[in-house]
Amino acid sequence: MAEDFQSFIEEAFIDPIRSVVIVDDDYPTIEEVLGANAKSESADAVEPKQKEWVRDPQQVIDVVSEFRSKEKKYILDIHDAQNLTDDEEVDGAAHLHQTDLLVLDYQLDPDNAEDHTRSLRIARKLFASDHFNLIIVNTNKNLDEVFESFLIGLLESDRLPALSEEAEAKLEEAYEETKLPYNFSDQLSAAAGFRQYASVVADCKNIRKVMSGQAEFASLNKLFADIDLHKKYWLVMAMSAVLSYQDSVADQLSQENCRVSSFRDSGNVKWIRSDRGFITFSSKQSKEPLLDALRAALADWKPRPSRLLLAKMSADIENQGVEMQDRALADNHSSALWFKELLLSSQENRKTTIDRTVRRHIESMISEVLPGVRLFAERLVESQRQENEADNIAVVRNHYQVDLSKAEQLKRAQLFHNALVCSDDVGGWHIQTGHIFDAAGDTWICVSPLCDTVPAQISQKNISLHGSRLRFTALKLHERKSNKLPDNVQSNRYLFFNSEDGVSVFEIVSSPDAMPETEVFYADNRGVFDEGYKFNASRSEMNHDADAFGMTNHQCEVRYQLRYEYAQNLVQRLGGAVTRIGLDFAGG
Repeated sequence: MAEDFQSFIEEAFIDPIRSVVIVDDDYPTIEEVLGANAKSESADAVEPKQKEWVRDPQQVIDVVSEFRSKEKKYILDIHDAQNLTDDEEVDGAAHLHQTDLLVLDYQLDPDNAEDHTRSLRIARKLFASDHFNLIIVNTNKNLDEVFESFLIGLLESDRLPALSEEAEAKLEEAYEETKLPYNFSDQLSAAAGFRQYASVVADCKNIRKVMSGQAEFASLNKLFADIDLHKKYWLVMAMSAVLSYQDSVADQLSQENCRVSSFRDSGNVKWIRSDRGFITFSSKQSKEPLLDALRAALADWKPRPSRLLLAKMSADIENQGVEMQDRALADNHSSALWFKELLLSSQENRKTTIDRTVRRHIESMISEVLPGVRLFAERLVESQRQENEADNIAVVRNHYQVDLSKAEQLKRAQLFHNALVCSDDVGGWHIQTGHIFDAAGDTWICVSPLCDTVPAQISQKNISLHGSRLRFTALKLHERKSNKLPDNVQSNRYLFFNSEDGVSVFEIVSSPDAMPETEVFYADNRGVFDEGYKFNASRSEMNHDADAFGMTNHQCEVRYQLRYEYAQNLVQRLGGAVTRIGLDFAGG
């Protein structure tokens, strides 16, 4: 029998939990319990009698017992947030990101039971950390209210852009041509509140639901119909109302980007997700185990198979980290030689040596966890695999909302796939093989071998000829106007890169019959980047006005980076009119 998908969510997100921190102003801390037993006279000690748990400890016992069961004992700590004052801006919570699971009380100010700003600021801080955080907001208050206040507090103030000038003119026209009731503004505000705002934030296309009156837009639809507003004004009027709501809660919105990427409110299961965290909400009154609330929210999120795979790999790397270090450092002779090279090297050569060693160890770590992750992936695939292609495509559509049975979506998927296997994030500290940069109004890719671009390895001969300039060869690229998948994608002419507009497609020749165009550049400061991957480079050019031939300096900036294996292949095949660079491209 195939494994249930929930079991893989459990293995990827729940099983790796080792430590739990509870932040609740009504929970006993180790300090106050010890202080009470020792009859501490410390002025900073919080008297247990001030807390509700002293009179009724069962709720605290139930929660603590959940994380101290016979089946699995977690490392458990309690923070009562008493020292998290407004002035400190929750600096005392900086360590909380180090835990695997944070249980966060909604109200942390004992002097103001209605105030949730401390817990919200903690969530903002965690969403800005480098660690992926699982958070359960535990509360006695109504979950709808708590979810609303948290979502608004985590969304940035300019999440929805203002109306365009054209839309503003259309809105003004709507008001001029429509006879509105005296209380129309109040009616509009009542029909466009949090639920409508959240729907549009989730997907701007949802505003179109006002035309059919679907779901949360039924009230707006009825209002516009009742006042006989012409349908050509419905969308702009609805969007204006949603933006008015955003303005009304502007002081509650976050001034920093918490990177909220998705959220959902489906009855008692509510969650908010960002790149750095996952928050769900649980009622203290329900007596439901907190981990069950987390399981339900994760299942409702339905993380995609690819995310489960990465989460599993990350957990395995963290679990096996110490063992990996021991195995990587077991050979003292190679480590001794490495450290000697660092001690004797120049500052620039040291950077290269460190980069090379880090890459080697990262590759070693991936090799260590690969067997376990591969087994996880095989089980996951087997649990989802169907007998025929149509059913498998339906499984893919269910997980990714992409229908690969449609030619347009298939080609778009192949386009993004090619960018994934072809390009890499821009990195490095000097110009090197595979860097794509702009110069003189054109786009170029560095095709000199990597060993020839290392600043510390420039030969004395080149230094005597060019001074502090790095000589390198670049190939001119030709960007396609259309970013669609080329029909002849397997013709060995194309490079694909992720960009702000989707995927940028370049050709290494201007036409099928053309030869590659190369130029020699001389980069200032031995090719070392200024801030933001910028550098200056010169090349020989003709000055037609002066009828003279000389060197012209250009300001350059690296825009993309080709994966190393593709860059190496391009360098090796550059001598031919056709180069085999699409090692893993899909489509054709």
